[in-house]
Amino acid sequence: MKTKDLIKLLQETDPSGELQCSVNGVDIYFAQVKAGYWDGVYQVLIKEKDKCNVIGAEYRSDGDKLCIETYSIKDAMLDDPNIPVKVVDCFCNKQMQKTINKWRKEIKEVIKKVDKENKK
Repeated sequence: MKTKDLIKLLQETDPSGELQCSVNGVDIYFAQVKAGYWDGVYQVLIKEKDKCNVIGAEYRSDGDKLCIETYSIKDAMLDDPNIPVKVVDCFCNKQMQKTINKWRKEIKEVIKKVDKENKK
């Protein structure tokens, strides 16, 4: 998808511009332009004019590409395992809190193991 098409789609989908953005359930951290070959080839879907029906595909490495980078809560916890994480609504409250606690424990164990290895 071209950048102009993404911007148009976002404006059509959320005219107010106030909705939270999510890529597969993960927050968008930033966007950057990279050379097409930079981190491997990229995929382009060829669509009919209505933008829904995929009629072909390409692997490319030419030109530049806009990369939208995500950063999950788990990623943030890897940087700081004690980062406060708030579970906002009752739909996900108990299960997400269990998951967060599990991640926090696992991450602290990994950090402890790495610190121990680095002291050798």
